[in-house]
Amino acid sequence: MKKIAVFLVFCLFVFSLEAMTLVEDRIGLLSETEKKYVLSTLDKASQESGLSLGVVIANGSEGKGDMAFADDFYDMYINDDDGVLLFLNYGERSVYISTTGYGMYAVDDSGEEIVFDAMMPNLERGEWAEAFSVFALSVLELARDYTYSDYGNTVYDMDTGRFMEVEREEEKTFDWALVVISFLVPGIAAGIITTCVMKSKLKSERMVDNAEDYVVPSSFVLNVSKDIFLYSTVSKVKKPQNNSGSSSRSSSGHFSSSGRMHGGGGRRF
Repeated sequence: MKKIAVFLVFCLFVFSLEAMTLVEDRIGLLSETEKKYVLSTLDKASQESGLSLGVVIANGSEGKGDMAFADDFYDMYINDDDGVLLFLNYGERSVYISTTGYGMYAVDDSGEEIVFDAMMPNLERGEWAEAFSVFALSVLELARDYTYSDYGNTVYDMDTGRFMEVEREEEKTFDWALVVISFLVPGIAAGIITTCVMKSKLKSERMVDNAEDYVVPSSFVLNVSKDIFLYSTVSKVKKPQNNSGSSSRSSSGHFSSSGRMHGGGGRRF
C-alpha cells in the first residue's frame, strides 16, 4: 500500500511538470461532442507549443471584470508558469485572453489582436467550438514564430512592457595573430639591434651636418610655378544603430490577486 501511495505521488509530480489543457463550460454552451473537439485541439496546440491552454465560458465575471476573472481562474485551476487562457463572457458578449510566462511572449499585445481577428467571424456567427479551435491554432502559430528558446534570451521589463534581449558574452577563441606577433616582435627587435651594431662599425664615410657642400651656388632658378592636386582625404562616419537590446515583443503586464505576473487583453463581439 505504501509503494502504491509513493507511485501515485510520483505520477502526480510528473504530471504537474507538463503543460495542461482545460475546458470549463459553466453555462452549457457546448455539446459534449463540441467540448471533446475543442479539448483535442487545445491538447495538440499545448503539446507542440509547451504552453498550458484553457477555455472558460461563463455568463459574467462575478463582478470582478474580465481581466481579474480570467487571471484568477488561471491561477486557481491551471496554475502553470507558462500558459494562455481564453475567457468568453457570454453575458457581456466579450472575450479576454490572459497570458503568463512564455505565454506573455508568444501571445504578446500584437499577438492577442491576431488571435482576436482570427476568432471574430466565428464568434459573431455563434460558432463557439470553431472559435475556440481557431484560438488554439492561432496560439500555436504564434508559438512557432516566437519560440521558447527566443523567450529564454529575454528579460521582461515591467516599466516599458517590453522583452529586453539579454546580452551574452562572446566566446573566447584562440588568437593565432597574437601568437605570430609574439614570435615576430622579438625577432625583429633582435634584427634591428644587430643591424645598428654592424652599421656603427662602418667608417668608410663621414657624416656631414648639412647638404650645403653639395649645392652649386645660383644653380636653381624657378621659372614656372603650378598648384598640383595630389590626393584627397575622405572621412566616413558609421551610421548609428539601435543597440537598446530590446526585442519586438511587448506585453501589458500586471499582477493578479495571487501575485502572479500576467499579460492580456480583451475585445467585444
